[in-house]
Amino acid sequence: MTNAHEIFEEVRGFKSSEMDLLLPNNLSLEKAMILEKVISNNITENPPINLHDGGVFKKGVNSKLDSLRDIKNIKQKEILDMQEEYGRLTEITNLKIKFNNIHGYFVEVTNKNAKKVINNENFKFNLIQNTVNNSRFQTEELRKVSDEILNAQEESIILEKDLYSEICQKINNANKEIYHISKKISFVDVISSFASLALDKNYCRPNIVSENKIEIIDGRHPVVEESLFKNAQEFTPNDCVMSKNNFAWLMTGPNMAGKSTFLRQTAIIIILNQIGSFVPAKSANLGVFDKVFTRMELQTTCPRVCQLL
Repeated sequence: MTNAHEIFEEVRGFKSSEMDLLLPNNLSLEKAMILEKVISNNITENPPINLHDGGVFKKGVNSKLDSLRDIKNIKQKEILDMQEEYGRLTEITNLKIKFNNIHGYFVEVTNKNAKKVINNENFKFNLIQNTVNNSRFQTEELRKVSDEILNAQEESIILEKDLYSEICQKINNANKEIYHISKKISFVDVISSFASLALDKNYCRPNIVSENKIEIIDGRHPVVEESLFKNAQEFTPNDCVMSKNNFAWLMTGPNMAGKSTFLRQTAIIIILNQIGSFVPAKSANLGVFDKVFTRMELQTTCPRVCQLL
């Protein structure tokens, strides 16, 4: 939305009544800017892809959400303290407290040190799992902290989903304004791209005539020309002149002579003309067409992207 505002400010700077047609109405723009502030003030800069992961909203958006997050942070610090304490009680320096979705938080030691935990007189450790290399234990204290963290995390995710739904509803309520602005932006994007392309690639402004006519002088295939340009080569332009007295051509030539490229080139120039773009030619006088029929083999020397045109 911020970029949209900047785009329309640029358009407004031209101070032309014709350019004003590209601007959205002020009410739509004001609503969109309010919506942009709602999003930027609430959503983190890099939110997670999955809403269930949490962390969508910034700190300070909701006091209850902040409190739930603080519980997790505080309890995780307690777990680090517990890890240090359990290591001291068992005299195991590499004792770790880990987490998985099955057991929550648990104590993990190597099988070599398992007896030190099982036979510990200072604290009760409950064996919950043996793996090939390690043994895992749970304590009542650790289970309680684990439950508090998981409950706070689950509650915070539910709250975030509710807050997110509220923002989505605000966005949905402004769908008409968003659509209106999107149409304006897309039109500005298209015509500015047309203008940039015409200037950079030396395209000409075609004349649209009422008669059924194709008159293209020094026409060029835009995609092939660009491909050749990247390899420091030039495209050889060619003409196409057809009218009601000369409405059919029969083209012959060896393989890879450019027959298919010429056909595509003519069709592309006609289509570019009718969507409002300048065309890759020295000059062009074109009627209005409602259909383009082609049938040709896809195997060609034309660049792969050309095969789609």
